[in-house]
Amino acid sequence: MKPSKNEPCPCGSGQKYKRCCAPRGNLSGGSTPVTPRTYDESRQPLDWRLIFAIALVTFLAFLPALSGQFVWDDTPNFVQNPDFRGLGFEQLKWMFVDSFRKGNYEPLNWLIFGLTYSLGGMNPKAYHLVGILLHVAAAGLFFVVARQILRLVIRPDGEQERRLNVCAAFAALLFSIHPLRVEVVAWVSGLHYTLAAIFFLACIHYYLAAQRTGQRRNFLMALAAFALSLLSFPIGMMLPFILLILDAYPLGRLDTKEQSWRSNMRILLIEKIPFFLLAGAGAGVMLASRATLGDIADVEQHGVAARLLVSMYGSVFYLWKTLLPLGLSHFYEMPRQISVGNFPFNLSTTAFFAIGAITFKFRRRFPAALAVWVFQLIVLIPVSGLAQSGPQVAADRYAYLSCLGWPLLLGAMVFRGLESPVDLLRTAAKLAPLPILICLCVLTWRQAETWHDDETLWSRVLNMQPSHRIANFNLGRTLDEKGRTEEAIQHYEVAAETDPGYMNPHFNLGTIYRREGKLDEAANEFKIAIRLKPHYPLSYFFLGGTLEKQGKVNEALDQYLKTVELDPRYEPAHRQLGVILQRQGRNAEAADHYTQALALKPNNAALHNNLGIIFATSGRADDAIIHFRTALEISPGKAEYHTNLGGVLRLKGELDEAIISYQAAARIAPKDARIQHELAEALALRTRRPR
Repeated sequence: MKPSKNEPCPCGSGQKYKRCCAPRGNLSGGSTPVTPRTYDESRQPLDWRLIFAIALVTFLAFLPALSGQFVWDDTPNFVQNPDFRGLGFEQLKWMFVDSFRKGNYEPLNWLIFGLTYSLGGMNPKAYHLVGILLHVAAAGLFFVVARQILRLVIRPDGEQERRLNVCAAFAALLFSIHPLRVEVVAWVSGLHYTLAAIFFLACIHYYLAAQRTGQRRNFLMALAAFALSLLSFPIGMMLPFILLILDAYPLGRLDTKEQSWRSNMRILLIEKIPFFLLAGAGAGVMLASRATLGDIADVEQHGVAARLLVSMYGSVFYLWKTLLPLGLSHFYEMPRQISVGNFPFNLSTTAFFAIGAITFKFRRRFPAALAVWVFQLIVLIPVSGLAQSGPQVAADRYAYLSCLGWPLLLGAMVFRGLESPVDLLRTAAKLAPLPILICLCVLTWRQAETWHDDETLWSRVLNMQPSHRIANFNLGRTLDEKGRTEEAIQHYEVAAETDPGYMNPHFNLGTIYRREGKLDEAANEFKIAIRLKPHYPLSYFFLGGTLEKQGKVNEALDQYLKTVELDPRYEPAHRQLGVILQRQGRNAEAADHYTQALALKPNNAALHNNLGIIFATSGRADDAIIHFRTALEISPGKAEYHTNLGGVLRLKGELDEAIISYQAAARIAPKDARIQHELAEALALRTRRPR
């Protein structure tokens, strides 16, 4: 016989039955009962000393990141991007509207960067400090969630409470100071993973609280946290499925006697409809945004079988690197051939099915292992090979959310070891955690040091894989920027030899040879780049510039025309076309390209001046005057522009204004004989003019 709702609960918690083990209605209106508990979490406050210890150890482990510079994609994302700098209306508009074209819609992430810029400018230390602090916050929140989940699994009594907290702290540290976290924390462009993870964990926390208390407020807070996670970075879009996993284990909402499994599942799915709607919106926005970059591989490039192999490889890779975090790199290059007969895809495929079979076979004795494995697979779906984006086969940053379950599982194992009647297991559980954490701290410290600058970063990759084509290319570019041209050429050549179909090193070699005056070599490299990637407009433009320097003007003209054919909005090509055509006397065509260039770059004084010259020689004096005056508004210190304006005013008979323009030019360039001569002629004409 069930007690009344206001009677003490028979489980012995001291709470009223309605507050403890009474079946509760589902938050969406169903009637799935909550698994009875033998503890009252509301009476177990957080141990803030443990949270402070987690925060301190995490912060210290990542101290080397504070001395890092902007590296890798940080240059285009931040150094060359003025749009996020500040919190004014224009910046906020860009963050919430225009940043969609950057490849991911993450306005909250850009909001953090805008605030960081307002406080610290473009000092990289400010951004690295924010990254570390956000990771510290994620570690603290993970401790809270770990504590909640371990309670559901272990159901501790009063004497076990302290051990459970310590094991939850151990799990939090396994997550926070693991070397796999370095990429996200030490790389400014990876900060969105941390921000999204904070709200991801907050959603799980409130969802578990909603199941514990039955309060709709907690359910709504979980929904809001999920929305904020998607607005930070949609990496956690699979969270509705994660909540279903939690429903199955450890909440046990599928295994009830009152209703069938199918009825419970239907109720749980209805409850998750708001989450699925948000996830669908996040997925749609992410795909549309990524499509603007064009880096999502099509099926022809990576077929279905290859995608599955890459996905299985990544799943095993992240688990292996979690257990043995050695040989980490920030860029694991995609092999050129992907097949089940190639190592390591055959090994990873075997391991994938073996792990799945083992966890499924022992699902009743060890349900946590299956839950954690499925959790990882689901979270990885957006970044697995199933939707291949970019040239990497795996990335450390993808483990930030997907591997949350393994530290939790290890924390639970330590707790079971401490409770074991076997002396050896108890001793191992007591002694093993500290050396494990020390080793992780050392590895994390060393890994963070490799993110100091681009040279250190790419050199680390080449130390592990000397023939890495992208690492050779990027290190060559870094060395070239530092003026170490010969070393740069060597790395470009290695990249080109490693992958004969790789266009980038040939293009950069062409720019170096052109800069050094080796025009034949430069032209040859640009031609190779065009052959390898015929739809890349810059190769044609730079080849045109090289040919123009060689005196092959007509051939250069053809290359510039091909450039604007591929990219009609490329202003430098229109400008050069205008210059060449103007020299050849083809003024109408030149004026057309100047006009298109000015539509793209209206504040180019030289373009206004050149267009003004064409109009002046074509009898369109008024149009010429407009463009000369516009040029002077933009660049008032150019004597040439004053002289040209004076000349066209003189032709119109406006001698007084012409003389003013000539005098302005003479003040800027007093030793220019041509200006003095034209000024003298204008003064003479005014003297002879009848009054």
